[in-house]
Amino acid sequence: MEVDVMNHFGILKRFSDVPYFENEKSKKLMDDLHFSIRLGGIVVVTGLSGSGKTTLLDKTLKKLQEEKNIIVCRSLSTEKQAVSIPLIFSAFFSDLVKEKNIGSYMKAEKKERKLIELLNKHKKNLVLLIDDAHELNTQTLIGLKKIRELDKDTEGKITFILVGQPKLSNELNHPKNEEIGARSHMFAISSVLENKAKYCEWIIKQAVSENIKPKDILNQDAIELLGESLLTPLQVIKYLSSSLQKAYMIGVKPVTKEIVQSVLVPEIN
Repeated sequence: MEVDVMNHFGILKRFSDVPYFENEKSKKLMDDLHFSIRLGGIVVVTGLSGSGKTTLLDKTLKKLQEEKNIIVCRSLSTEKQAVSIPLIFSAFFSDLVKEKNIGSYMKAEKKERKLIELLNKHKKNLVLLIDDAHELNTQTLIGLKKIRELDKDTEGKITFILVGQPKLSNELNHPKNEEIGARSHMFAISSVLENKAKYCEWIIKQAVSENIKPKDILNQDAIELLGESLLTPLQVIKYLSSSLQKAYMIGVKPVTKEIVQSVLVPEIN
């Protein structure tokens, strides 16, 4: 079905495979993120699912790695509520220590001293990325602040990047977490995509040959309806694809506003 739909509309690649969309706002946000990560500390990136926060971070970290300014580590635990401070140290050591057995470093005092040793050895910022950080418990957040304080007299800095839903920033601004929130650098990317209709046109242009125009695939009022109804790039891709599939099934080209409406109504409303 997917191949038939793409051939019907002259689409050469999946919308999910087009390059990253950049505008002045996203470039400014990337520059600000780049600066904050280099300085060290707790950097918080929030946004709705599908808003592009992971892609934005990946591009920022890739740029920093190319500049050879940082070493990136990742917390791979899928149960964020169970993430503890020992697991955080383990994430650092797993990526930075050559020895297979890191258990000897995990005893009291030893893990802190080993991390300080690694900071001085590499002379670079150590960056630990934690996704779905809105699920972290308060004790872990407090522990991150304490680990962050280990780099006061070292030749490298520690940066924690906490990525999560908007409720993460709400949690950090709550009085119980005020001490952590006040020391965090927060970035919200939910509003980076200011004009979803233009994004819809842009993503179509990236996926088709030069002789095909967005209006050949969707009527203008259909494009505008998608832009008015959706919030994130992921939503645009999802409902644009569903609209094309429905139009193909009933033999309509270009896609009309009514077809888009019929796809949106069951889930959006």
